[in-house]
Amino acid sequence: MSRTVFTALLLLAASHSTAAAAQSDPEVRFEVRGQDDDYVQLRIRRNDWEDNGSWNQRIALADLKGMTRADIGRDGPVSFAYVRPAGRFDCRGKAQDGWANGSCTLTVNEAFDKYLADHKIERPKRYQYFSLTMSGVDSDVIDALVREGLGTPTIDQLVGLGVFRITPDFIRDMAHINGFKVAIRDLVQFKIFKITPESVRAYAALGYRNLGSNDLVTFSIHRITPDYLRELADLGYRDVPAQMLVQMRIFGVTPTYIRSMRERTGEKLSPEALVKRRLTGMAPRTDWARTWQRDWRGPFDRDRRNRRD
Repeated sequence: MSRTVFTALLLLAASHSTAAAAQSDPEVRFEVRGQDDDYVQLRIRRNDWEDNGSWNQRIALADLKGMTRADIGRDGPVSFAYVRPAGRFDCRGKAQDGWANGSCTLTVNEAFDKYLADHKIERPKRYQYFSLTMSGVDSDVIDALVREGLGTPTIDQLVGLGVFRITPDFIRDMAHINGFKVAIRDLVQFKIFKITPESVRAYAALGYRNLGSNDLVTFSIHRITPDYLRELADLGYRDVPAQMLVQMRIFGVTPTYIRSMRERTGEKLSPEALVKRRLTGMAPRTDWARTWQRDWRGPFDRDRRNRRD
């Protein structure tokens, strides 16, 4: 065998070895800290050339199959299984003084994998299965998306739905708000900004029946709540356009400000005029301001008049 051929074979073997190492299961580590009798803090992290991930969750101790409170409290070996719809982690390690750590092996749930394929959802990469498993997303959520006609989710969207605990009931209630069909990403936004079916109905009762997903999120960001709208209505401001409501909130046009300006001007100012006065720095005259003007500016005004005389 020539030296050239021998060298080529060595390089080929090395490349196969590198590929095998890259495709092998990454190192998965766990930490468990006892919190109380029923709950623990679980951290599972994944170290991999393709993706590093770390999840930190407060979970019920009962979810760690095979581990008891006594196991965490005493020094010695521990083992448990953390089973989720997309897969399971089988973990082994050592406990000491209410804290345990060690390594885990992730096993993909073949039934869940087949379910994704049957629903024409992209096949997850290995690192995505780690996130899918930790998120806790279930096939019931996917069934609800299909039932409501919201389309096929991506793997990242499924992870988001699991992280924010989007339930089939929530999907059913929020999928078609005010006659609009929402997008899958909107469901997560609704959870983040605490937009509920009750708040949507409250907006509708106040005359805001055509709010889309973006409008609802914008209202939540700027604290345009049903209570704020009720106070405006009590002051005679009904059916204010959504964009004007945002400006009013941004520039601090509160019900208190409106009442103070009405007392000062003796008239009902339009929303546009209220925003403009805020922009120009015109603040309502408070009792403190009136007192300051009387007690401090008064003597200066008299001095100026005396000098002119």
